[in-house]
Amino acid sequence: SKYVKDLVARDIASRLEGISEVIDDGKCGYLFEPDVAEDLASRIIESYGERDKLIELGDNGRTLVEKTFSWEETARRVESVLREALGVNSKN
Repeated sequence: SKYVKDLVARDIASRLEGISEVIDDGKCGYLFEPDVAEDLASRIIESYGERDKLIELGDNGRTLVEKTFSWEETARRVESVLREALGVNSKN
């Protein structure tokens, strides 16, 4: 169903490097062990009856992404890396 597809696409992710650094397990999604189908299946089954919790997880995840990966934040981080690489300490 659409509900299950949204659940897997938005709120359950593998503990692969990078993903687990962004998703706070239980706060903005659920993580499962990669290559462990039983772990994924149990997360889906656990979550199936928790529609309100899933909406909360999705909202928290969206807020996190908007704050962490906005164009402004991305530009600030890129500028910081470039300044460090060029040895420039302050904005002139």
